[in-house]
Amino acid sequence: MMNNTDSQGPSGEDIKLRYKESLSQLCLVTRMNQAVTLLEDLPALCISIVTAIIEFTPAENCSIMLSDPKNGALSLFVAKGRSDGGSFFGGEGFSFRGFSRGEGIAGWVAEHEEAVFIDDCEVDERFIKLENASKEIRSVVCAPVIFQGAVMGVINCSHSKKHRFSAIDKRNVTLVADQTAIVLERALAIDRMRKECEDLKTKLTDGMDRLSETEKNVAELKDQIYKSEKFTTLGELLAGVAHELNNRIAPILIYSQMLQQETGDERSKKRLHVVEESAMGAKAILETLLNYSRPGTQEREAVNLNQVLQNTLTLVEYKLRNHGVELVTDLCAHLPPAVVNEKQFAQIFLNIINNAIHAMEPNGGALRIRSTHDHNCVKFVISDSGPGVPEEISEKIFEPFFTTKESGKGTGLGLSISKRYAEEHGGRIYLESSSPQGATFIMEIPNADQRKETSHEPQHHTNCSGGAAKILVVEDDSTIRDVIRDVLGNGYHVDFANDGHAATDKIENDCFDALVVDYHMPGLDGKQLYQWVLSNRPVLKGRIIFSTGDIYRDEVRNFIESTGCRFLVKPFSTSKLRELVSGVLNG
Repeated sequence: MMNNTDSQGPSGEDIKLRYKESLSQLCLVTRMNQAVTLLEDLPALCISIVTAIIEFTPAENCSIMLSDPKNGALSLFVAKGRSDGGSFFGGEGFSFRGFSRGEGIAGWVAEHEEAVFIDDCEVDERFIKLENASKEIRSVVCAPVIFQGAVMGVINCSHSKKHRFSAIDKRNVTLVADQTAIVLERALAIDRMRKECEDLKTKLTDGMDRLSETEKNVAELKDQIYKSEKFTTLGELLAGVAHELNNRIAPILIYSQMLQQETGDERSKKRLHVVEESAMGAKAILETLLNYSRPGTQEREAVNLNQVLQNTLTLVEYKLRNHGVELVTDLCAHLPPAVVNEKQFAQIFLNIINNAIHAMEPNGGALRIRSTHDHNCVKFVISDSGPGVPEEISEKIFEPFFTTKESGKGTGLGLSISKRYAEEHGGRIYLESSSPQGATFIMEIPNADQRKETSHEPQHHTNCSGGAAKILVVEDDSTIRDVIRDVLGNGYHVDFANDGHAATDKIENDCFDALVVDYHMPGLDGKQLYQWVLSNRPVLKGRIIFSTGDIYRDEVRNFIESTGCRFLVKPFSTSKLRELVSGVLNG
């Protein structure tokens, strides 16, 4: 006969408990499935998980702590309370730093990778009481969140009274922890991807900014290249005609200088001086354009800039009067000299004065020029009574090719050239002020300690035979030959050759103390003649003076500088020609 007790099945109470556990687990799984919709919002996802745990367990408070992949330390990520909807870490002055691996119950669970439930925390040595916590903690359920063998964090459930959690609660929290591991891994992956996307977006934005800056720089570089090409083209065009233009200006300049020395009539002398200054002005304009397209080292000497200004004002005297401009000057009587290229500074004055005259059209006005100095520099203040420079273009007026004049009335190079000349001399030009009552420009240039004095009186030099020094002039232009004969004829014996081949014949059959050689000639040019001299008359190597109006062409300047020979820039003055010949003969 069978024992009724042995065959007895689960009691009604057991069935009820199992049903309750299954139902709570089903509800928790359902809530976890609902939480999946929050994968893109990690904090909201974790809040949803702890809310579900509080709802289906006795826990008063629940939190999720995440583990640092590097050292395993746990830090609080989210926490929620049943009654107040907030964290039980909410006491005033409370500061929770988290747990290191193995520290406290949470650290122990993370280290041993197993869930625990404690009925009385006071008797468990693993429990660490947190100071200033808003509520007591007496019973705890803690489960690890593990994905593919790696601890991602822990889930903590607590109650302020003892014996509040059952084995079912432990299993339910463990179930949620297992599901949380899967969901949390996906959420963390999405969060990492979001952060990476944000980083990429930031980098892309930075890259676009850099690209925009690069495009701006490229545009500026293109503009500079375009302007450089314009300068080069301008230089090529001017260089092509410079030789002929300078040959036409040279006789005007030299004969006007010679006639001034010969005439005793002051009125004629004054007129000849105007002719000379006009020729010098034409030469300076040509040299300015050539030099701007092909900058090179220019000769400098100590000069009085007051005198340079006065000479420039002589050239524009008629223009000032014709445009109704009253000139007021206040020039320092003891202005120290400055070491400058005189032609360039005459051009600076001319550019600024012409701009001032243009600004005061058509009603005229007043042009005031004042010079002064200190122990470092000389200073010129040039003011006009025109409408001033609009603020929106005040930064552009020194840019090449920028002009406010009508088409065909200005190149836009005047102030740009002037600024560069001043800076090449260690000085500066700037717009000091501008208003509807006019504009004021300032030029400051370092002064010189002493003036360089050069004597241009003709000197008589003798050659090895005891007679006057013999000069061979190799020049294809008959007018220039006549000019040089008139200048050097008093003091030297001058012979001529109209091309390089004729020069070699004369050198082979005669003795010369110096050669003045035109660089550009048909047939055997100046460069080829120099090479012939090196091979056949090397004694004359250091006694050659090259003559050219094309010194600003790179190939010409580079060659002449490589020889170490002196050179004469057409159109030249009588004093410059005599100075160079004297220098060559005196060695």
